[in-house]
Amino acid sequence: MEEKMDEKRMGEIALALVKDEMEQNGLRKLDSSSIKRAIGNLSERTGISRKEFTEFGEIIVMQVVKESFEQARKKD
Repeated sequence: MEEKMDEKRMGEIALALVKDEMEQNGLRKLDSSSIKRAIGNLSERTGISRKEFTEFGEIIVMQVVKESFEQARKKD
């Protein structure tokens, strides 16, 4: 019998993928017009609200930056 992955675990994996992408490739195009355009395009393609994408992005960027500084401190 095939086991189904629950929504919570799928979300955890998706979050890990997003954070890894940011860590590996850095943050590009952080000017407000690029961010607004990207969020608008994502919102239209996925049906997820711009507000939710903005909130998610703020949280993820802050987590990645915080974790990067924590790793740098450990190396010192």
